Amino acid sequence: MNTHNLFDRSKGTWFKAEDWETLTTGLPVYRGFSRPLTEDKMTIYAPVNRQPKNIPVPAHHRIDAWFTQQFGIPFRSRAVYGTGSLDKAQEHAGEAGEVALIRPNGDFSFCWSPNCYDLYGEYAMLDSDEQIEAMLEKLAFRAEALEQAIMSGYEIMLAADSFTVERVCTI
Repeated sequence: MNTHNLFDRSKGTWFKAEDWETLTTGLPVYRGFSRPLTEDKMTIYAPVNRQPKNIPVPAHHRIDAWFTQQFGIPFRSRAVYGTGSLDKAQEHAGEAGEVALIRPNGDFSFCWSPNCYDLYGEYAMLDSDEQIEAMLEKLAFRAEALEQAIMSGYEIMLAADSFTVERVCTI
């Protein structure tokens, strides 16, 4: 798999990997995995064309087009999702999965909304796909304030070529 320069970095706001600690102020970002991890520490790669689990494909593409237009990055299909909430990550992992800390290995971008935890929940309340863009505008997605995004406990879409994930040990 080619993992070098999967994203067009001339579009959107990109940060250097070495700025992660400063932007997060050392706060953890978690990711819930629905299956057990194969190693305590491993590398995962950005999806090339994530298929939606709950949102119909045409709506998924429409949402992705909006993110690309607003931020220069197709966050819906190309991002890895994280959260500052250990509880939410555990909920996503379920009983069979695991939770890991996640951080980008290189240049990264991110996007989040201070007005919703999970975009699917917002989408599910729509009467029509014609309301998608208005919903996204109302949710006020932004590509700034990573510390605030983490503290919110809401979904954070992370764009980078690859990430290091490290198993969270629980007692």
